Amino acid sequence: LTPHPQYAAFYSWLQNGFQADACIHFGTHGTVEWLPGSPVGNTGLSWSDVLLGNLPNIYIYTANNPSESIIAKRRGYGTIVSHNVPPYGRSGLYKQLASLKELLSDYRSDPQANQALKETIVDTIAAAGLFKDCPYSEKQPKITVSDLGSISDIDFNEFVQRMFTYLQVVENRLFSEGLHVIGNAPDQSGMEKYLSAYFGAKLPADAIARISTNSDATVDQVLQHLSIDRDSSTGGGDPGTHLREDISSAIEIRDLLSQNTEEMRSTVRALSGEYIPSVAGGDLL
Repeated sequence: LTPHPQYAAFYSWLQNGFQADACIHFGTHGTVEWLPGSPVGNTGLSWSDVLLGNLPNIYIYTANNPSESIIAKRRGYGTIVSHNVPPYGRSGLYKQLASLKELLSDYRSDPQANQALKETIVDTIAAAGLFKDCPYSEKQPKITVSDLGSISDIDFNEFVQRMFTYLQVVENRLFSEGLHVIGNAPDQSGMEKYLSAYFGAKLPADAIARISTNSDATVDQVLQHLSIDRDSSTGGGDPGTHLREDISSAIEIRDLLSQNTEEMRSTVRALSGEYIPSVAGGDLL
């Protein structure tokens, strides 16, 4: 849509009234680069060109959205300064979902001995509204306690297994935890969350903690800390080799994440008219 008069007046005021030397667009994303005009290269009739004029535009953009930052660069004339995303956390389970997982675990341990749990399991699933996300079957998405008499143990056990798997998926979903502070490198807790989200079960928690705590830790030191013989091998391959590679990658990621301090320095350099080197965009995961 064509921008309204107040919108256009603000950009005109920045240049002619306030007489700004530059402007900063902060966040993902603004609107000026999405205004009507040529989709590939701006012309004098493109609204982003009309509004920005000759005003230098520094665009602080999240690193995990390079596709749209290209629009900000090409149509909004933005000098892109990438910033990191917040640390990741695992969603976990709480209240009814945590209780349900415990019920399912108890039932799965011995279905024959735990037949009495069936009614509680069905009631808990219904109360949590999970039949919509994990239906009993395509023809009968929802069941009640009164249906249990007509359901075989085999069918119910198969449903319990699917529900348990679904809860595991929910429990391990990643989400952005908190906010990222521009120019701040991750603290120990944040670094552990980044690395845990990236490597999952491939790296022991002790190794992740060691790498996050000690910024000078080498691969050999981490392996020694874990009391692992890096030269050991088995008939199925060398597990130490894979672990060594993962630890090396974790150290490299730690060092790259520690460069978050460049975010603020690059913003200041851009405002000073200095060159900002290009880097690959993308999410850590």
